[in-house]
Amino acid sequence: MPKLFYLIINLKAFLIGLSAYILLEIVQGQDFLAEIIYFEGAQLSVGSLLYFPLGATVFSYYLYGYRALLGVLLIKVLAGFFYNTPSDIFWEFAIIGWLGPLVAIILLRYFRLGFTGKTLDTNIGHIIFLIIFSAIINTLLKFIAFYSHHHETLSAHWQQPDPLFFLSTFLPGDTIGGFIFFFGYLYLRSAWLKKSQ
Repeated sequence: MPKLFYLIINLKAFLIGLSAYILLEIVQGQDFLAEIIYFEGAQLSVGSLLYFPLGATVFSYYLYGYRALLGVLLIKVLAGFFYNTPSDIFWEFAIIGWLGPLVAIILLRYFRLGFTGKTLDTNIGHIIFLIIFSAIINTLLKFIAFYSHHHETLSAHWQQPDPLFFLSTFLPGDTIGGFIFFFGYLYLRSAWLKKSQ
């Protein structure tokens, strides 16, 4: 396929990821929502109960497969800079966010759990399972990366929370945010495609 085709796919994947981070900033900026999705006194190292970027990454890989790798990586690195991710876990978090959902897709295809051939299944149950499985992989890998480092150099916002608190906020946040973003974007995309026909 021509290079322009890959460039366009990666640009689309980047814009999908960017829209997730913009939406996340809008939601986090609303006081009434912040009280719901964040625990009182929670630090940046603790996830929120609504995190859209995982859904954007799953959606990009769902639509474009491996061809979206560069666009997804670029948004993950830029987001790491924007959110001031500490240098000792910066690349690990970026790579986990970049490859975690892709590993989930590969494992689901390998074990034939709803995905066959080169295209993903459109069965709603399989998509839900993919998002949950991606959230589990993402949370566990970030947990390992976060707790495998000595964090004396981290800023006050990135202190180590209780491991159970870390898991109990990252996992539901990735799952709920993934559902909302994936299905919301899928709905908007299908409505736009119907309208343009």
